[in-house]
Amino acid sequence: MERMQAKNGRWYRDGDVWLPSVTTILSVYPKGYQFERWLGESNSYDDAIAKRDAAGERGTLVHDSIASLIEGQTVELPEDADPKCAKLIQGFINWWQEFKKYDLSVIANETFLVGPGYAGTADLICEVGRETWLIDYKTSAGVYTNYHLQTAAYAQAAEETGGIPVTRRGVLWLKTGTKKGYQLVESDHTFRDDYSVFLACKEIYHREHGYEPVPFKEKDTNLVFTLEDR
Repeated sequence: MERMQAKNGRWYRDGDVWLPSVTTILSVYPKGYQFERWLGESNSYDDAIAKRDAAGERGTLVHDSIASLIEGQTVELPEDADPKCAKLIQGFINWWQEFKKYDLSVIANETFLVGPGYAGTADLICEVGRETWLIDYKTSAGVYTNYHLQTAAYAQAAEETGGIPVTRRGVLWLKTGTKKGYQLVESDHTFRDDYSVFLACKEIYHREHGYEPVPFKEKDTNLVFTLEDR
């Protein structure tokens, strides 16, 4: 699957068609009061971006480590890794050990999914008892509404792509400074409600950003100018 990081977000190529990622579509969803407050309390815009990028790198390392653990690999963090990473990964291990008591079995680990007009990667689809869960890991400061819209989009794609009927969706919120190190959060709304809002975001996204990826323009390296007639 070809991927492109474009001016208007991340896109995936499915045959001859380019599809925006789920998270790219959800970039149009309001960030909310907590985000606005965080942004306002930052020393500057550059400081906010630096914090965001650091959190993104931390989240990526945690996600990659968890995927490797599920595959049965031993994970050794780099010496220069953010100390929070170890605590966040331990939070996942605590959740895993707890849910193993209820006959947890993996259906798909870090699986790429294609839905109607979008694509993305689901962190984990698993069987717990007699229920099929779609789990998305988050290492953020809170659990936000768009996370539940994201799991709804993946759940729809899981059924359409792989014939996997998801019965429950959860955000596995990995938290430092707590005894368990995690909290499994389900949406207050039904799947249909969350998915309909996601589709509304999809319409808004396309209206504002188009139906094709917009490549970044190459910088003009021409530094020689003249007014002479040619």
